[in-house]
Amino acid sequence: LSKMHLLIFLDLDNWTGFFKRLPQCLPDKTFVWTFYGGNTSWKEPKALPFLKLKKDGCFYLHSQCGKTKDAADFAICFTIGKMDDRLPKQIPFAILSGDRGFCEIENQMRHSSRRTVVIDPHEAGKSSEHMLYAMILSVMNS
Repeated sequence: LSKMHLLIFLDLDNWTGFFKRLPQCLPDKTFVWTFYGGNTSWKEPKALPFLKLKKDGCFYLHSQCGKTKDAADFAICFTIGKMDDRLPKQIPFAILSGDRGFCEIENQMRHSSRRTVVIDPHEAGKSSEHMLYAMILSVMNS
């Protein structure tokens, strides 16, 4: 992970169709770490962006979280904290979730000197797939 250019923490409870929405593959050295709660079922998509990430070893499906409300969210928070301590600060984090609580992580991460951005699927869904892709790229290129 220390060689990556971007880490994406994806909340599948909020964004199960993420890979189908991507108009093209994510840039090389982008790692996607996915999380889902006990009430969400995960089925591997056939979309090319997903298949390329998996082939390149840049996809990780976290074990299914519990059935309690926000179980996946807490797993994401815990993982982000660990990764912030372990990875070089120049690797930005993107959190893809509609849960507004993640804005606090974005705020707290300002103290760690790591660029962290939350992208809300409900807001991104109002735009085109190309806008979503551009939002992700902007995290990497800032």
